[in-house]
Amino acid sequence: MLFRSFTSTKKAEKLNKNIDGSKNTNYRGRNLIPITSEDFREILNKIGYIGRAHQGPKISNLPMILLDFYRRKNGYITRTTACILLEFLKDRYNELFIINQNNDIYQIRRSLSITRAKMSNITGFSNMQIQYREEGYEDEKSIFLKRFLLSMISETLTNIEIIIKQIEHLLSIGVSWQRIKKINDFVN
Repeated sequence: MLFRSFTSTKKAEKLNKNIDGSKNTNYRGRNLIPITSEDFREILNKIGYIGRAHQGPKISNLPMILLDFYRRKNGYITRTTACILLEFLKDRYNELFIINQNNDIYQIRRSLSITRAKMSNITGFSNMQIQYREEGYEDEKSIFLKRFLLSMISETLTNIEIIIKQIEHLLSIGVSWQRIKKINDFVN
């Protein structure tokens, strides 16, 4: 079962006994949404949340339920977790939308979790050139960097909008999703 994994067999047996005797069906997988932990990691990549930029977004700042889901190797989220994910995505959208308005190269790069080394590889500028422009030097390269980063943040905002619509659609479907445990072949 999806939620029944413990290293101690006594704990697992006790939990299974309590769940089997319980009338609450939420533990039985009837409240699941078809978004896996792998899908969640991909979402975080698309919204520019995973990276190694100094003072950028940190995985440890995720809401605890999302952090737990991020660390799982497999599994599906529940409707409750999907609602928390939606709120997180909306907050991320608002955060990036505000950053998009101020044209600060450093703040945009940092908020998208892009390191200077990665920016250097993408643009062909050296780390020093990027740092110099982030500190306020204005020239053609700084204009190029601003346009480039603004296009990246615009793409990220579009990704967030698409993901929000997809999750809202999944939540609106009146279907009970269940984990597939076994597929049998039947001969007629």
